[in-house]
Parts: sequence; structure tokens; C-alpha cells
Amino acid sequence: MTVCCCAQLIPFAEDPWLRSSLWLQFKPHHIAAGAAYLVAKIFNFDLVTHHGMWQEFQTTPSIWQDVVKQLTELF
Repeated sequence: MTVCCCAQLIPFAEDPWLRSSLWLQFKPHHIAAGAAYLVAKIFNFDLVTHHGMWQEFQTTPSIWQDVVKQLTELF
């Protein structure tokens, strides 16, 4: 690997996702569920009427709540 290529990788090494172990702790669809919850919260989308949505992500409330907690701590 040349010096030029290494220099291009430096911004990726500073990425919060890479400093976190979130991607090691949870499956991708669990992280997606947590992210979907946060987006819904930001845009004031009522998730009460869409309670079956979590089944689509194949996750439980305890898992996506843990993901949300860690995402909010990370960012």
C-alpha cells in the first residue's frame, strides 16, 4: 500500500462508526430498527399505530432500545 492510499484512509479511521462496537454487538437489521426509530422520533412520526413495524425488522423492543441508547451516546 502506498503512502497516498494510506492518507486517503485516515478520514475513515476517524469515523464514529468504526470507533464504536455497535456493529459487533448487533445484527445489521437491529441497527436499522434503532435508526428507523430515531428518524421517526426526529420527524414526529407516530409509531404507536405501526407497532408491527418492529416485526419487519425481526427485533424486540429491548434490542432496538439498546441500539437507540448507544446511537444517541455515539452521536
